[in-house]
Amino acid sequence: MSIVINDYDGDESYYDERHGSYIVWLGKKGNRETNKMHELAHIRHGTDTSKAKELVIRLGEESGLLDDDNIEIIADLFFATWNVLEDERVESFEYVENENFQYKRPRPLFRQHKKDMGKTKTKTIAESNPVEALICARFNRDDLVGKDVKEYIVKSRKVNKEEVYKLAEDYIKKYLFEYVRNV
Repeated sequence: MSIVINDYDGDESYYDERHGSYIVWLGKKGNRETNKMHELAHIRHGTDTSKAKELVIRLGEESGLLDDDNIEIIADLFFATWNVLEDERVESFEYVENENFQYKRPRPLFRQHKKDMGKTKTKTIAESNPVEALICARFNRDDLVGKDVKEYIVKSRKVNKEEVYKLAEDYIKKYLFEYVRNV
């Protein structure tokens, strides 16, 4: 397996797999090193976006909320929920290896990223929708969300990649179905 790092003109960073290689596309937004390490964490810990997309489709169909006007919004919200939990999961495993290949402290760049992102969050953002509340919890703005929302972030740090789909499904059913009904 080879990994290729490329610059990208878009804002967001991401990775994909092509021709037996992983390609990390580094966007303009955020810290380049943090973005690179984040995408490498997804590769290392086996993030599977295709399975997440299957979950989104299934939950969208189960919700009974889909119509031509909101299908894209629902898909975006459902996928974003899984993505927030998966981001937290993969970053929680990333530790610095010392010269003896033993794992030590969490990467300082992820701690700094959380601190920086947390500064951008407000009560208005946290209350705008359940995905934003989850993001606020991810960036340690516990003062903006309830303990029940924060608990999903805490749990995502302890689950494997299969269990994170179940965690996302639970959050979506508990918070997003109702939110979409009322929008």
